[in-house]
Amino acid sequence: MNPTLHRLRARWSAMPPRERRLLLLAAAVLAVALLWLALLRPALRTLRDAPGEIARLQAQLRNVRVQAAELDQLAKVPDAPTADVDVRSTLLDWMHRHAPATRVEVGVLPAGASLQVHGMRPSTLLDLARVARHDWNCTVSLVKLQRAADGFDGRLQLTRRTP
Repeated sequence: MNPTLHRLRARWSAMPPRERRLLLLAAAVLAVALLWLALLRPALRTLRDAPGEIARLQAQLRNVRVQAAELDQLAKVPDAPTADVDVRSTLLDWMHRHAPATRVEVGVLPAGASLQVHGMRPSTLLDLARVARHDWNCTVSLVKLQRAADGFDGRLQLTRRTP
């Protein structure tokens, strides 16, 4: 048998019964504290916070679904003849007026424009899609956004529609 274990058993046997009880009580208190800290407290916190988080996420999902439905309806609107516009300057002006907190870089493509955005709100994307379709004869052909602390970051692409 292990010599350390043998020494511990001999020491336990040499202790008076009162000290053994106190040591067992201290071990039980320590076990209860560890059980509380490791299992019960996190589980109770999750049970307390989960309903609010679920409600928040469901509201966000409803909002996203409404915006997706609006984008689908917008895609079905017939083309409106518009004048040829300078997409880059028009985009920068529009973003500056309607989303001043959004940082945007615009690159001109042969058939449209590419936008690199930082801090874009979801409603700004919907408004941009509406204006692009109705006023600039463009559609949002690519959306690659990721949630960031101050909105969405990523890339958008507008493509001119051909009559």
